[in-house]
Amino acid sequence: MKKLGKYTVGLLVLVSVFCAPPPKVEIPPPPKVKPGVEEFYVNGLQVLLKKVTLNEVISVGLYLKGGTTVITPEQSGIELFLFEAAQKGSQKYPKEELNAALARMGTVIGVNARYDYTGVSLRCIRPHFDESWDILADVILHPTLDSAEVEIVRQRLVTNVKQEKDNPDAHLRNMVNTLFYKDHPYAMKNNGTEQSLSALTRDDLADYHKDNLYISRLLLVVVGNVERSELEAKISGTFAALPQGEYDPPQVPSLMEKAAPDMVTEERDLPTSYIIAYHPAPNPGADDFPAFMLATRILRRRLFEEVRTKRNLTYAVASGHSNRVTNFGYLYVTTIKPDTTIKVMFGDVQKLQSEPIPQKELNDNRNVFLTRYFMTKETNAEQRETYAICELVGKGWEDFDIFVGQVKAITPADIQRVAQTYMHNYHFAILGHPDKVDRELFTSR
Repeated sequence: MKKLGKYTVGLLVLVSVFCAPPPKVEIPPPPKVKPGVEEFYVNGLQVLLKKVTLNEVISVGLYLKGGTTVITPEQSGIELFLFEAAQKGSQKYPKEELNAALARMGTVIGVNARYDYTGVSLRCIRPHFDESWDILADVILHPTLDSAEVEIVRQRLVTNVKQEKDNPDAHLRNMVNTLFYKDHPYAMKNNGTEQSLSALTRDDLADYHKDNLYISRLLLVVVGNVERSELEAKISGTFAALPQGEYDPPQVPSLMEKAAPDMVTEERDLPTSYIIAYHPAPNPGADDFPAFMLATRILRRRLFEEVRTKRNLTYAVASGHSNRVTNFGYLYVTTIKPDTTIKVMFGDVQKLQSEPIPQKELNDNRNVFLTRYFMTKETNAEQRETYAICELVGKGWEDFDIFVGQVKAITPADIQRVAQTYMHNYHFAILGHPDKVDRELFTSR
């Protein structure tokens, strides 16, 4: 065997050193962000906290349970009225100082009156959380309800209600809501009527605040970069001091056994007829709700293709659902040919009920649905509201975290089943030209 010279050996050593792969460097995995929510109680007040460290926004919602289910027709709109007026000044923050502080910090306080609850929300950034919380707490707990400011808020709310009559879509929704929820608490308007808002006094607001702001009727939801200990301290010094009270959740009547289909019409000189129909639907806590949501999206795409694209019968057609304890799905269209259009729409409903959806169509629709769903949940405020809806209207806040898995498990048989179960007993409202409508056709399903 031929021996290598000492220079040759040295060269080989150098080559091996410089050509060898670099030593492997262990890169630590990225930190995991816990997706779930922490639930705890402060002096009996239920709190949901989702800590989010990826942005500086903090979203807070204090929810008053009950909505229209716990008020009288004479009180219609009282919670919206109360908390709108509360933002016009509190014991610690007169109106001018309050507005100046909110503007300086970019903090926003809002009110959202729903049929099952009313929420007062706060959006701020982390550096201003302490001051923003202090303002929110004082506005909710110690509003001055100045008589002059109450009157200004009253006039604005009454004006908004009056303007609904001039908006065809808003007026149409009021028509169908009254018809579908006849003899039901939801028949009352959550934003009030001209009569109720005009009759409510400053003392009525103060009395309602005193009698209804208690711990057992409240839910607090916070999404943002907040520690539990910090939040507990803030709650202890504010909302936890409220009386416990004894909130007894009302039994909201079901409409699954709703009577035969019905219709209400109103003639108006419009270029087109506005048409909407409500029908029974599962609520957000029902096992059928994810499949029903996806079914309404599939139906929407089919309606768009058949009614608008192929037949050119409308520029606006849709199907969808709401988020109420006693829930509804809907069909909507504007058209100059009501009978022809509804026949086509009913045909798409019938097809969804009688034929299993092809697996590819289901997969495509599911992918689009989930993409849009994730996009709508990008903000802290939207996550906070969704957790609240799951807790207040559904089975519980945990449903938010399992929803995507439920959607991924939906089968063609599930879509067909929910279409058969819920898409019937349509209650129509028609605004425009009822003389062009075949009542027998519209009340046939």
